[in-house]
Amino acid sequence: MKNSVMPRDEKLYHLTSDSLRLPYGIARNNEVLSVRADKIPLLCWPDGRPCTEANLYLLRCFERGLSRKEGGGTLTQYAKLISHLIRFCFNNNYSFISLTDSRFSLFIRTLQGEMDPRQPGQKKRRATHVVNIGRTCLGFLGYVGELYLEPCFIGATGTIRAETKEFKLSNRGKQIVRTYLHHHSFPNPEPQTRRLPINSANIAKLIEVIPDVSTTTFQRRRRFILIKLLEITGARRVEIANLRVEDIYNARQLKQEPVLKVFTAKRLGGREEFRFLPVSKTDLELIVNFIEKFRHRIIKKTIGVSADLGYLCSGQVILATGL
Repeated sequence: MKNSVMPRDEKLYHLTSDSLRLPYGIARNNEVLSVRADKIPLLCWPDGRPCTEANLYLLRCFERGLSRKEGGGTLTQYAKLISHLIRFCFNNNYSFISLTDSRFSLFIRTLQGEMDPRQPGQKKRRATHVVNIGRTCLGFLGYVGELYLEPCFIGATGTIRAETKEFKLSNRGKQIVRTYLHHHSFPNPEPQTRRLPINSANIAKLIEVIPDVSTTTFQRRRRFILIKLLEITGARRVEIANLRVEDIYNARQLKQEPVLKVFTAKRLGGREEFRFLPVSKTDLELIVNFIEKFRHRIIKKTIGVSADLGYLCSGQVILATGL
């Protein structure tokens, strides 16, 4: 008996229970060794059947250590993005391995052309979101190629013609190379509009009260820089607190498209992890001005240069002076 098709807007995944554990081996005393496997998204086809390839891919991502925090974390984000490809293949009666370059291009055009039912005349997705879906699905389809022993399924001359591109970042004098997948059907990026958790009017109010609640020039500048950093990066307070002076100067050295190295609080297994956020040259110069005209002077007056741990908004100075 055929399962009924889920409504179009109903999600195609659910999370595993908080108590689920997966076995991975047997100890010498014959005890089964297992690992926590809660909050892993399980994907299905719109008719309710489990989507085997997608679930195997998410299991691989789980084994790589991708985040499952806050309702599923990065794994759930992958599940949401891959769901678009699952619906497309289901509606067109395609298997994943039967996709061709033209079919994948059709998938991308379908994502681009879909209109928002809540806003007549408006596209449902911005170009950047379409590209994000496309890149995630290409990563998944690369795994599908491995699964079906088709190593040329994804590639520059593959069944689906996707190129691996790279960009370079500087970190403490060392160059880091990041790669991503690109397909010729991807739309050109649109001008970015930043959505802030606090609107611009309230940010302006916070900045306005700084002189009234500050007692020194350094305190005023430091609080202003803190608010600016929270505004331009969207980072958490603990992440801003971990910014170092060298991170600012490293970002400043990237002349074309500066990116700021930011510690991420959503780290896996206790490992220290970072992400790189785009920042404007104007904002960087503002922070450098604070470092060179205010921070250096205060460090010398209080703890001394030799005791400086290098944090941009040094907690040492706050503890020592109340600034």
